[in-house]
Amino acid sequence: QLQVEVHRLGGRALIVFSGTDHPVLYVVRDGRRVAVLAVEHGGTWWFVWGKRDQIAADQPGLAARFLGGVHARVIDLFARRPQVRGTLAGVA
Repeated sequence: QLQVEVHRLGGRALIVFSGTDHPVLYVVRDGRRVAVLAVEHGGTWWFVWGKRDQIAADQPGLAARFLGGVHARVIDLFARRPQVRGTLAGVA
C-alpha cells in the first residue's frame, strides 16, 4: 500500500524480495535511494527508514508524505551502484 501511495504522489518506489522473503521498499528521496522496512513491534506494524524515521504501517498515505522529496532526480533506482573506495594495502 505504501508503494501505491508513493506512486500516487508522483514518486518512484520499488519492492524488492530478498532470499529471506523479507520485502524491502526502495523509495527515491532527495535523489537518493531509501530502504523502507515493515517491522512488527509490540503487536503493531511500522514502516521504518533512515536512522530514526518511523510511522505506523496502518497510515501508508501519511508515511508517503513523510518520505517527502519523492520527486526523483534519479531516473533509475539502481543507477548508482556502490564503488570500491581505495585498495587494500599488502594485497597482491
